[in-house]
Amino acid sequence: MRLGVLAFLVAVGTAALMNFDLPQVGEIRAYFARLGWWGAGCLHFGGRRPAAGTIAQSVLSVAAGLIFGLLGGFAVVYAAAMLGAVAAFWLVHWLGQDAVEKFTGTRVEKVNQLLSQR
Repeated sequence: MRLGVLAFLVAVGTAALMNFDLPQVGEIRAYFARLGWWGAGCLHFGGRRPAAGTIAQSVLSVAAGLIFGLLGGFAVVYAAAMLGAVAAFWLVHWLGQDAVEKFTGTRVEKVNQLLSQR
């Protein structure tokens, strides 16, 4: 079943690439230049987050470098990675704190008290 779905998706993707003209790098840069730094957010939230499990992140990092240049692309990718990591940490902390406290008993509560005193 999975092999059939994969073959279907590859065939559809190949047909799409053969039938539609892909924009040149200059056109993509011009589009993102019109968006300004909002374009970085569009690239991150529109491309990187939905594709987190499906496309290698290095491909999207290279795309950011092509769009924003070496330093701009590095800044966009670094900022997006840090924001994503912080958001993931706080989300997991918020959602998983009760479950961790169930497994560890009062030890986590003691650590939280020690850290809050500092």
